[in-house]
Amino acid sequence: MGTTVGTNQKPKNRKMGRLFLRYLDECPSIYRCNTCHAHLANTEDIVSREFQGTLGRAYLFSGCVNVCCGPREERLLVTGMHIVCDIFCVKCQTIVGWKYIEAYEHEQKYKENKVILEKARMYKDNSNARTPMSGSPGVVGVRAEG
Repeated sequence: MGTTVGTNQKPKNRKMGRLFLRYLDECPSIYRCNTCHAHLANTEDIVSREFQGTLGRAYLFSGCVNVCCGPREERLLVTGMHIVCDIFCVKCQTIVGWKYIEAYEHEQKYKENKVILEKARMYKDNSNARTPMSGSPGVVGVRAEG
């Protein structure tokens, strides 16, 4: 995880090294980061499409991958006060949404430990492009020439 200096600032990398991304290869339909195309979430993990984010429409997911959390903060949202943390794509450090840590209102407790991904920061991919080619187990997306 990265650390941040301010509320809306990108996390700073604490360590140099190889970045390991998780790929949702087993999922026929996924959401990807608009900026770097990293996998973010399985479409089957959508809890609700009826949320409003800072950039417009947003989806509530039960979980996501390839993100890191910013600092926890109290935030007054449309549905009341919550403790949340912004989430950033681990590959490009773009803010993609936020995670609900705690909800004060009893009716909002279902959001705890779920994430909001902004529709403007992701796109839907139905291609499952990282599937190995037939006859080449372990080789992903490489074709022999000639």
